[in-house]
Order: sequence, then C-alpha cells, then structure tokens
Amino acid sequence: MNHPFLASLGVVLLTELGDKTQLAAVTLSSRYGRLAVFSGAMLAVCLVDGAGILAGAASGKLLPVRASSLLASSLFLAFGIWILLRKEGGGRARGGRSAFLSSFLLVSLMEVGDKTQVSTFALSMEYREPLWVFLGAALAYSLLMGVGVAVGGYLGEHLRGGTLRKASGILFLLLGLLLLLKALG
Repeated sequence: MNHPFLASLGVVLLTELGDKTQLAAVTLSSRYGRLAVFSGAMLAVCLVDGAGILAGAASGKLLPVRASSLLASSLFLAFGIWILLRKEGGGRARGGRSAFLSSFLLVSLMEVGDKTQVSTFALSMEYREPLWVFLGAALAYSLLMGVGVAVGGYLGEHLRGGTLRKASGILFLLLGLLLLLKALG
C-alpha cells in the first residue's frame, strides 16, 4: 500500500468525521435528493482540496526537503492547537433552487482554507506524490459524504461533536510532532 494514500485517507477521515462539511451534507440531503447533494459536495471537495494538493506539490518541489517538512509539521501543529482551542459554532445551510449547485457552492465556501485543505496541502508537500494524496482524500470524502447523506441523522444523535473535535486536534498534533521529528532527525 502507498503511504501518502493511507496518510491522506486517515487524516481526512478523522478530521472530517462530524465536521461542518459532513453536517452540511446531512442538512442538505434532508431537503434535497441524495445523489445531487453527494455529487455537488464531492465536486466541491475534489476541486478545492485538489487545488491545495497541487499547490502543496509545487511548493514541495521548490523548497528543500527539510524546509518543506518543517513547514508541513508547523501547519499540522498549528491546526492541532487551533482545533483544540476553538469553540465549534453551529449554522444552518441555506436552500437554493438546485440541490447540486447549492451543495457545490456551500461545500466549496466551507472548504476553502479549511483544516483538511491545509492538511492535504501539507501532505502533498511532504510526500511529493499529489496523485496518491488526492486519491486518499477523494476516497475518504466519498465515504464520509456517503455516510453523511445516507445515515447522517444517526451521527448527529449518537456522536458528540466535542469528542470528535478533540480527537481531530490530537491527531493533528501527533502528525505534526512526527513530521517535526522526521525533519530534525
């Protein structure tokens, strides 16, 4: 198995489970058709995170390996601290005429600069294998959006958001520390 693929798959699965993007898919799918919501959300995350991955790969080629590893570890550590210190706010998705377009626009706006885009940027910069990072992220998103669209109500009733947020923050800190140790070692 390919390590960048597994790293990207794991990071996206753990950081997006119960996150606002998945909750938006749940909310939108309660009002619109599931296929349109899934398709719009997937196109959005593939375009937004794909752009981040390409930028990370380009940065990784321009910077020396040690510098890109230090930058990637710094991003993971900063987001881990940010996730653990911030309070999660709630919000309602607004409807539109087209389920696909509403899903695409909402998820696109939510993902620009999001922790997952930054983490896939950092993974792409670290591993310098953007295709494998993208494929891992795309698979993770398709699984999460599928779950969000199909059984999102279950997640909302049975999983506490604070627990998921803490686990995500700790994962970012651990990945940041591992990357830092690799860069310094």
